[in-house]
Amino acid sequence: MDTPNRYSGTQATTKHAAAKEKRQQQAYLILDHMRRAASGETEMSQTQISAAKIYLSKTLPDLKAIE
Repeated sequence: MDTPNRYSGTQATTKHAAAKEKRQQQAYLILDHMRRAASGETEMSQTQISAAKIYLSKTLPDLKAIE
């Protein structure tokens, strides 16, 4: 008997869902690291901050005001 899969659907759908979840987890880890840097718990170089901003802009939706 097959064990139930965490995701239901085709293999392509399953891979897409797993990749999306991994990107979200990475984004939240980066956000947490940036939060700790902002509060002085850790340090980040300007290059790390720039790289984090680029990654987050591609991963998380922008929160823009709706007119």
